[in-house]
Amino acid sequence: MRSVKSYLKKDTVKVNSGKKSFQIWKIFVLTSFAWAITAPLVMIGAFIDDSSCDYSIPENLSESCIEQRSGSLIYEYSLISDKSYLKHWFTSIFMWGNIIGGAVISLFSDRYGRRIVVVVCLLIQGIACCLNLLVESYISVLILRFIQGIFFTGSGVAVWILGYESIPSTLRPYATFTFGTTWVIGYCVVAPLSYYIKDWRWLMFNIGFPCIVYGFILFLFLPESLHFLVTQNRQKAFLKWVYHASDEKFISKIDSNNLFNIKKNTKKENNFLEKFLNLFFERKLFFRILIFSFIWTTDVLVYFGTSLFSVKLIGNQYFNYIAIGLIEIPAVAAGPFLLEKIGRKLTIVATHLTTSLAFTVAAFFFKDSPEVQLCLWLLAKFAIAAAFMCIFAYASESFPTQERNFSIGICSVVGKLFGSSAPFIQTTAQLWEPLPLVIFGTFSAIAGLITFLLPETNHKQLPDTVDNMS
Repeated sequence: MRSVKSYLKKDTVKVNSGKKSFQIWKIFVLTSFAWAITAPLVMIGAFIDDSSCDYSIPENLSESCIEQRSGSLIYEYSLISDKSYLKHWFTSIFMWGNIIGGAVISLFSDRYGRRIVVVVCLLIQGIACCLNLLVESYISVLILRFIQGIFFTGSGVAVWILGYESIPSTLRPYATFTFGTTWVIGYCVVAPLSYYIKDWRWLMFNIGFPCIVYGFILFLFLPESLHFLVTQNRQKAFLKWVYHASDEKFISKIDSNNLFNIKKNTKKENNFLEKFLNLFFERKLFFRILIFSFIWTTDVLVYFGTSLFSVKLIGNQYFNYIAIGLIEIPAVAAGPFLLEKIGRKLTIVATHLTTSLAFTVAAFFFKDSPEVQLCLWLLAKFAIAAAFMCIFAYASESFPTQERNFSIGICSVVGKLFGSSAPFIQTTAQLWEPLPLVIFGTFSAIAGLITFLLPETNHKQLPDTVDNMS
């Protein structure tokens, strides 16, 4: 009889053209497109900040600025002159919400299940976004934005974990590509929405309403994570899951009683205090969280620092925004290839060092060549986008099931805590022009080098407990 430990290790739920493989593909597709639905919530800050129009000098406004000011968030709440700094909080408060969500929502995901957390988070994000139709003060806008940030991290991390824990190892590298591509779809949709919907309230509504609809879709059709069912000793649900994903011949070989007897003897750490204290008593886990937290910080800082300022490049802001978004597609396409060919660790090392090299060259060389500067900037965005997607795969395989969502949530919290300064990095150019690129390059170099301290996880069993960590 085959134990579940062997079952999970070998990933014997196969993906084939048969009827039973529908369970696998359903999870793969549903979890992937959840990122396309939520991506606009993050990137809308690039267009809410209408920096191309200076409403403090009405006589200097262009015809397009005069036309769009009635629907501008900046104009409506007079976020100009001495109050202009308040507009940056639209993005920063969202990231601060991410911090709370990463710590709290991820804990609920480990305890109550990935599926219910994803559904609830999507619904609350969508409702909070749609409520912008009713708010009357900028403080109310920021409160709703904070709520969106809280539940964005919860849904983003939990839906990734659910998908990654439920699909065979042969599909996991391609999950990185699929999730990355759907993210780019959601990323790019922001530009045409912003172009055609000039009123910021209706723009937010059109971004939030799909979250509500998709939340109900996932509630009806998305199964729970396979690994979560095992660690929670839910034997009937596990067997039902396997029945929908494999054939009866294989099911008859599974020794589920042996599996769940083993799991019952495994120490469960479900409450927050136990999990938090475990970070200090388990040195291997604590050390790994420290390293991944720094890498996460680097990826958030550099990714959002480059993405949010793409609309400030010379030329059409909508075209520039989409172009900078589309560069991520070849990045996430390269990710699965690199993950398989050179391994998880070397992929993370190579992408971060490439980012650092591109920023360093751009900071000190070819300053009089806009074309070369643009190519270097795009190379950096390509590399950091690949790194950001691949870190999800690497981290998911580096932490044990019982602490996986909690540990990744902690890394996300730390990353968003320091990454929330991304909107302000560009202001350091006032001190020294190359300083923003130097900051991005230095962080990227350190992130790449400390990755050498982590183990390789390619083609290895997902660890169930801290004791099983390599």
